[in-house]
Amino acid sequence: PMASFRAAVLLVVACATATQQGAPKRHHVLFVVADNMRPSLGAYGVSVVQSPRIDRFAEQGTLFSRAYCQVAWCSPSRSSFLSGRRPNVTKAWNFVDSFRNTTAGQRMVTLPGVFKQAGYYTVSAGKVFHPQLPPNFDYPESWSELPTCVEKPGCPNHTMTCEFEDTPNATDVVTADKAISLLHNWHQNQSSRPFFLAVGFQSTRLPWSYPASAGKLYPSADHIPGPKWPHAPQDDEYEWFRPTEVNFYSDIHNISHNTPLGDNLRRSVRRAYYAAISHIDTQFGRVLDTLTTLGLDNSTVVVFFADHGQTLGEHDMWSMMSLMETSLRVPLIVRLPGSQREVAEYPHVVELVDLMTTVPVLAGLAPPPAAWNLPGVDLSRVLGSGAPARAVPRAIGQITRCLNCSRSYNGTGHATQCQWDQARDARYTVPCCMTPRHRFDVMGTSVRTDDWRYTIYCAWNGNNLTIDWSNCPEEELFDHRADTERYDVDSYENENVADDPRFASVKTQLKALVAQR
Repeated sequence: PMASFRAAVLLVVACATATQQGAPKRHHVLFVVADNMRPSLGAYGVSVVQSPRIDRFAEQGTLFSRAYCQVAWCSPSRSSFLSGRRPNVTKAWNFVDSFRNTTAGQRMVTLPGVFKQAGYYTVSAGKVFHPQLPPNFDYPESWSELPTCVEKPGCPNHTMTCEFEDTPNATDVVTADKAISLLHNWHQNQSSRPFFLAVGFQSTRLPWSYPASAGKLYPSADHIPGPKWPHAPQDDEYEWFRPTEVNFYSDIHNISHNTPLGDNLRRSVRRAYYAAISHIDTQFGRVLDTLTTLGLDNSTVVVFFADHGQTLGEHDMWSMMSLMETSLRVPLIVRLPGSQREVAEYPHVVELVDLMTTVPVLAGLAPPPAAWNLPGVDLSRVLGSGAPARAVPRAIGQITRCLNCSRSYNGTGHATQCQWDQARDARYTVPCCMTPRHRFDVMGTSVRTDDWRYTIYCAWNGNNLTIDWSNCPEEELFDHRADTERYDVDSYENENVADDPRFASVKTQLKALVAQR
């Protein structure tokens, strides 16, 4: 009997040990998002930009060279990738609504919420959710502690760019300090459970401000290349929009459809944008160094990406809010614990909604339930092979267009910004910033595959918040078949071939993908 008892005990212990060994190890997650950062980075082949820490990070991880957001605008993009749903589900296209503003949205579990429900210590520093969209940065649904976010100040004299003296009070320095403090706090007080730390940097959001140390990396704007195609399209009613978001800066005031910025000013503001990237690079490096100091490199998944891109004068545009590569394409780099890189570059099209289905699995959690009907795919399945994650790799983007500029920017604190170009550009639309979603005029939808971009602008049905597919006045088709560089926004979206009969079948296939969403 005693021998039988001992055998039973040994069996129980063996089963328990096997269960523990069979369970996947749960990793920490460092989730870093930059505001308005296009992939103008050394790692993406843009050699003029000084980004040594991000470049070194990319050498340790997998660089996604064809990553795209769902909306090229801060708040709706964050509602999308943090909930893992497309805008047609979140119903968030503007700066009025978040994904929580629907009955279905009130029940949604976010990406940090998935980790919180799994017992993680979930915290954030800087701009992760857009302020007040949703309220309290979605605390307590998504976070263990109420997040903090320092508001980025404007430039003196209301200019589009400015340099400031290096100071510990700079917005992204404060954000990095907070992230570092949270890591040390976890290490001292919370280390019994894994962490999900989200960090949001803002320097690349307008106005473009940067410290003197970053400015010294770019001694002269003379060496900053300008856009190869600086002129607005002449046959485009909806893609090009009134530059109200930059024309109200005191040193601009002169962009219109047929009047781009002068070459010297273009180079100067580009220099400021690149210096802002370099400032983020430095602060991101400080957070990575803290992981190393605390011995967390071998147990942390690190994700670096941007909420959307940024146009820098291409096609006479300086904001985002378009459906072109400049606005929708983002950097995305993923480093696995211990730098276990299998594929250096993933060349197929992916979307930011894929983060919701990928990051939990990389951290050792179960994938989100199939009942959630998430549109993203699990990219962890292809990190070892580089194979396409979808049968047809594609990314879907959307943007609004409104005819009433004053209503769109009502309450933004820039009541006069619609006046600067009213005489010359009143015929053109603006993105629907503060316009209620039932009063949009037009919705643009775009699909990007490995070889093509197809975009269609259609009338909006505000009664049921859907697209009127029977009334679509504008189509675009751009050929990317020869686009093999990691980041080239100058060469492949200058000729709209939507009316070329040679590509009629291509357009039909892509239009079907757009309608499916």
